[in-house]
Amino acid sequence: MQGRITKVLNMKPPETLSMIEEAAGTRMFEDKKESAISTITKKEKKLEEIQSVIFLFLFPLKIEFNFNIISDFLKSFYVKKLLQN
Repeated sequence: MQGRITKVLNMKPPETLSMIEEAAGTRMFEDKKESAISTITKKEKKLEEIQSVIFLFLFPLKIEFNFNIISDFLKSFYVKKLLQN
């Protein structure tokens, strides 16, 4: 018994905290929390990848669409200008 008490008294603070958490039953929840945070981080990374792929595919289409609208406008503007002269 005396050896165990000496061992506990000589423990560093993180070791003492770990022992108390384990005895109180909160260590299990800390492990689950770390696992959940890891899962969330992975999901956020995957979401960013998906968003970048969507952006890469849709952004050029928007530019092309806007270019066609501008091109049509300019054609009609020049046709009207030519008809007026």
